[in-house]
Amino acid sequence: MQLNLQFSTAYKIYESIDSKELFDNEKQKLLINKGFILLQLGALNQVKQVASGFPNKNCPGYFIIEGVIEEKSLNIKKASQITQKAL
Repeated sequence: MQLNLQFSTAYKIYESIDSKELFDNEKQKLLINKGFILLQLGALNQVKQVASGFPNKNCPGYFIIEGVIEEKSLNIKKASQITQKAL
């Protein structure tokens, strides 16, 4: 319970950052962090929304998040293929 509260608080902090003021690489890191926090909170639909906003969909963090989305959707083979791209 305490851990979820900490993740929720962290997410609120990330949400308060104006991403319009960030360079693409900074925006990418912000979205990766938001995606991982949302995964911890079990908010799969929100993770999908965050992943769709990645400026660079060819980076390890994006592939890991997409792989977990597929795994949670029980698309294990697709999850494995996507996650391998992160390596």
